[in-house]
This record gives sequence, structure tokens and C-alpha cells, in this order.
Amino acid sequence: MSKEFRRRNHYVPQFYLNHWASKGNVCVYNTLVSSELVPIFQTKNPKGIAYIDHFYTNLEEKQESDEFEHWINTEVENPYFETQNKIFAEKKLTSDDYRNLVRYAMAQYLRVPKYYVDRFSSLAPQMEKVMHETGEQAVKSFERIVKFNQPLPERAKVESDKDFRTAQFNTFSDRDGTYIEYKVLFARDVWLGTIKRLVDRIENKTKNHRWKIVKSLEGQSWVTSDNPVTLLRYKSKDSYDFKGAWAQKNVDIFMPISPQYLLYTAVGKKQAVENSERLQTLINKMIIENAFLQVYSTAPDSNIPKIRPRVVDEAEYKRIQEMLKSWHEVQTEGERKFFDNKNFG
Repeated sequence: MSKEFRRRNHYVPQFYLNHWASKGNVCVYNTLVSSELVPIFQTKNPKGIAYIDHFYTNLEEKQESDEFEHWINTEVENPYFETQNKIFAEKKLTSDDYRNLVRYAMAQYLRVPKYYVDRFSSLAPQMEKVMHETGEQAVKSFERIVKFNQPLPERAKVESDKDFRTAQFNTFSDRDGTYIEYKVLFARDVWLGTIKRLVDRIENKTKNHRWKIVKSLEGQSWVTSDNPVTLLRYKSKDSYDFKGAWAQKNVDIFMPISPQYLLYTAVGKKQAVENSERLQTLINKMIIENAFLQVYSTAPDSNIPKIRPRVVDEAEYKRIQEMLKSWHEVQTEGERKFFDNKNFG
């Protein structure tokens, strides 16, 4: 029996958002709205928020595939789910539990629209070195073919640990020699491959980190957002940003697990952190500022719009909604054209 195709891709999982739900609904604050008439706070079911149809769908042999959804569910979310239940029961965590938490946090950091828009799409100029390395692998592959007097293929797919499934290599010859030409479609497919690769290697970047579960103060709670993981570079209240790296010293990394619990580490610092009124206020402030389009809480909180005044812009709101709505169509068209290109070279 075939599995149901997972077309509705939640970039913030429903089981995660359920922790902020009251009577089945989460309190939602929108950072961008089309009109002043939109309520400041809305209540919505987790099924209807933080998703994009076919956000993670990609082409496998020119056919739509939901392989990434199955991978992240099996390899990342299920182990995390078991560990979060131990946290809620306040049981002692093992090294495997912290591994589950960190893998989930890395995946969550990479899988959201804000990361793709703000960081991944700007990486294209840096990929020249990676493609050069992959091209060298292609050369070695073709050299083996020539060695055994086999004809060079018109096209070739070169396997690489960079997971460039949308990479094409073409060979052509003239009187001066034989050449290899290659190109890559730097879009959804590479992004999904990057997520899997970085999640599987995250321990190399975080092996010396001291992770801690920070409990919210009595009567208070952690908020979260559609960009739940924050990498904070903080110098002072007037000098900070969210452009930190996972292995960069003096970067604070945190992700709410629920309104009561938060995963936290201060990179390069050995002292244990203890929650306080100042720390709780600061972390919630950073979570709100680091959100993309929505902040989630258990109930309306007047501090949220004070920290992050919403933007009322009908044109910008429609532009972003259209971009998200057309995501799959645009990505798929690019991938199909890439695979169907008969004139490469």
C-alpha cells in the first residue's frame, strides 16, 4: 500500500506548536498585515499555520517526491519527540537526548522560509569552490572511462557528498582536447540536500557546546515564532544581530521547546546559565525580533507589538503571499527546464 503523499509541509511542526495551544488554538501575532482592520492577535489551529504546500517537494527522476518530509520525520522529529517528552517529565537527559535536540534545532533553523530568503539564497556566490571540487570528481570519473577505452557520455551525473542532485556535466571536444562543462541549479533541491548534510554533521560544530534546558520563571512563558531558532550575537542592548554561526564564540543559541522549557547554549562559555527576570525578558525579546512573519504565544501579550510593531503594507503583504503561493510552481518549472535542457554546452 503506497504512503500518502505529504504535500502540506509544515516548516514549524504541528506537534511543536501544539504546546502553545489553548483549547486547540495558538495565539498568533502577525508582523506584516494588509490592513489596520486585521486584529492584533488571532487564534488559529496549528494545522492552519506555518505551512506551505509542496515546500519540500522536489523532483526525483522528473517525478515529484516527498522524500525529504519522510526523512525529517523519521531521522529528526521522531527522536526529538521522545526527548521532549523526557524534558516534560523532568527526567535526566543523556548525550543521545542532547544529540536529538541539537539535530532538531539545526533542522528547524534551516528549514524555514526566513533562512532560505535571508541566508541560503545569498550563498550562491560562495558555491564556486564547491562546484570546482565536484567538477574535479567528474574529471576523475571521465579519466577512468577513457582509460578503459569507453566512449565519453554526452551527459553525466557525478555523485558528490555535496548532494548536488541538480548538477549537470557535459563533455565536448575540439582539436585541442576534451573539456568538461558543468552547471548547477542553485535552488530548492540544493537547499534540501544542504539541510540533510548539515544536520548529519552538526555534532562536528557543536561537540564542545554546553547545552542546558532553561525553565521559564513561574507565571511566565517562552514565546516562539515561525523562525524558532535564534543565533544571537550580543554585545549590548544597542549592539546585536542574528547573524551568528553555530561554532562561533560568544554566540547564544536558543530555541523554545514549549512555553515552559527552552534549549540554550552560550558558545565558548563554560559557566552554567540560570534564568532570571532579565534573561527571560531578553530571550523573549530576541525571539520576537527574530521572527519572520508570525509570533506564537499561549495568550495575547501586549509586550509583543511593543517589541515588534507590525507593518501595515498591503502591497508587500500580497507580494510575499504570492511568492509563497507560487513557490512550488516556480521551483518545479526551474527544475524541469534544467533537466530537459537539450542544448547545454
